[in-house]
Amino acid sequence: MDDKEAFHQAYFAFIEELNALSQSPEIACELEDHYNVAYEFWYIVPNQIILLHNSQGLLTDIQVKRMKDLFKEIKQLPDDAYTWTEVAEESLLNMQHPAWEPIRKQAKELLTLLALVTKLNHKYLYEP
Repeated sequence: MDDKEAFHQAYFAFIEELNALSQSPEIACELEDHYNVAYEFWYIVPNQIILLHNSQGLLTDIQVKRMKDLFKEIKQLPDDAYTWTEVAEESLLNMQHPAWEPIRKQAKELLTLLALVTKLNHKYLYEP
C-alpha cells in the first residue's frame, strides 16, 4: 500500500469514528456495537494523528489544528468518562458523562470542516 492509499484508508476509518462520536450517547453506542465505546473513542481517535503526517496535501492548516484540538480534548477527559467496560449499559453511562458533550460538538464541527476531504476520500475509494 502506498502513502496515498494508506492515508485514504486511515481517513475513512477516522471519519467513521468521528461520525459515531458526533452522535448522541445512545446512537454512538449503537454504532459502536455497545462495546467499550468511550474507551475506544478515547484510545482510537487521538491515535489517528498519523493522518496529520501523511495528509497527502489534502488537509488545510485549520483542519489540522482542529483535529489536534479534538485529539487533545479527548486525551484530557477525566478517567471516569472512559472507563473500560464490556457491559452495554456501562458504555452508555460513560458516553453520557458531561465531559463528552463538548467533544461531540467538536466532532460535528470537524465533520463539517472536513466535508470536502471526505468527498475526495469517497471519490478515491469508490469511483474508478
